Amino acid sequence: MSLSVPVKINRHRRKKFTKIKNPYKAYNNAKWNWSDVFKEINHLKTENKKGYIRHISKKYGINYNTLKHKYNKWNDDKIYKIDQENRGGANKIFSNKEEVQLFTHIKKTYIDNYLPLCNEDIKIMALNKFKLKNKQSNFSASDGWCNNFKKRWRLTSVTPKISRKASHICTNKEINNFINQCINSSDDVGENFFLI
Repeated sequence: MSLSVPVKINRHRRKKFTKIKNPYKAYNNAKWNWSDVFKEINHLKTENKKGYIRHISKKYGINYNTLKHKYNKWNDDKIYKIDQENRGGANKIFSNKEEVQLFTHIKKTYIDNYLPLCNEDIKIMALNKFKLKNKQSNFSASDGWCNNFKKRWRLTSVTPKISRKASHICTNKEINNFINQCINSSDDVGENFFLI
């Protein structure tokens, strides 16, 4: 009787989504939709109830700051597609057009000229571009942002290191002087004792 290896059974737990969702990523799967929540906020607002956003945030289990941000954005721009979650899309540092401009600048300045490109160079260029665009808000070009930018645009960077190449390139005159010194030394010592 031979023993066989038991078959591994993979079991996947079925996800359950309750009516109230606290984590941001689970808002998509909630039983309510954002436009209904905002209509309810507007209703409480017209009745002059104090703390209407906080009340709704507790009722639906939505983070207060998230709800406030989304409600203000929805109030300002009625075309804003609130029910289509795009996490991180609303708070991107640069628009697609600005990222293309930044990449084009990097390509023309560094890649086309065969110059080394490091993370610090990308960060400095991004910070300069951001300061021209927004003078009031802050943006710290972190390593994470820089790595994501490089991944999106398929860039690789190198850390600058000290080169082993000679920093001084000899002229023809210096080379001829060296050869003459070698010939003179060879004559003085003799060819058998002169090694190069």
